[in-house]
Amino acid sequence: MSLSAIITSIVMYFQKNLAASLAIVIILLYLLFRRPKILVLILFIACILGGVLYLSIYLSSCRQFPLWQ
Repeated sequence: MSLSAIITSIVMYFQKNLAASLAIVIILLYLLFRRPKILVLILFIACILGGVLYLSIYLSSCRQFPLWQ
């Protein structure tokens, strides 16, 4: 699965679930104005987890290039 496919699936989820999208935007805006340090921490953790997820998906799809030979 490529990075563009992951982004596309996230965008499609938010397009189909408008209530969840609005709730997330409201929470992030609240954190931006009231608790910016917590917002930065949450975004940092999300980036790390997203990177780990992308790396695991990428490595599991590379079956023709085995790493442990």
